[in-house]
Amino acid sequence: MTSRTQRRRRPQPGRKPKAPVPPPSRREVGRADRAAELLARAGEQGVPPARARRQARVGYLALGVAVSAGIVVPGLLARFHVMHSGAPWLGVMTGVAASLVLDLLPSARQTVGHGGPDADLVTARTLTGLRTVDLDRLARVRRFRTRSRVGWVDELAVTDRSGVGFRFDDRDLAERVAAAVRRSRASKTPDGPGVEVSRFAAIRLGLASAPSATERADRATADFALTILVPLCAALLGALAVWLVASA
Repeated sequence: MTSRTQRRRRPQPGRKPKAPVPPPSRREVGRADRAAELLARAGEQGVPPARARRQARVGYLALGVAVSAGIVVPGLLARFHVMHSGAPWLGVMTGVAASLVLDLLPSARQTVGHGGPDADLVTARTLTGLRTVDLDRLARVRRFRTRSRVGWVDELAVTDRSGVGFRFDDRDLAERVAAAVRRSRASKTPDGPGVEVSRFAAIRLGLASAPSATERADRATADFALTILVPLCAALLGALAVWLVASA
């Protein structure tokens, strides 16, 4: 004979048992740990703008020095007949590498939001160090699409009024940027600074209607120029610069 306890434990018809919550994956745990480490390094107030701008200048200066060495050294070796061939190709590789690194310097590898209820701060980890952007003081929002080995990389570039900015492709952060732009437009005064949002960026943020056929064609041309023509021009300029140093 079935006991009362056993009868109570029988599942009621029409009611599905709750599915167990799966434990976080190793990737999710690692992402949370990296976000906590990034927030600890940035602090509640974020990276000071002067420090972020200084780190960016150092990064661009280091790139300039590396590019100059990649052009001058092969040129001098060819000029003094130490290197009989191949110097222009070193210039080509220097130009292509410079264009790729220049594109990567402002890109955020990870972002974390903080600041408490009275601030809307986002700190990003870039190749030149940490950068903190104040979304309540946005100045510009732009959009870039470049081709990579895994497909098109669609990034937004944000810059606040202190001159600090970075590029990112995170969907959640894009929603926060859209909300910040709406707040800025709602509270804008005739003489107050507004947020400059490009038409292409506004479409990504859901702040503008879908692009027309002409706009899509113009954007496809710009994407082609950024992806193909910029590295090609950089390669040609690198080869030309090495030749000029070698023949001077």
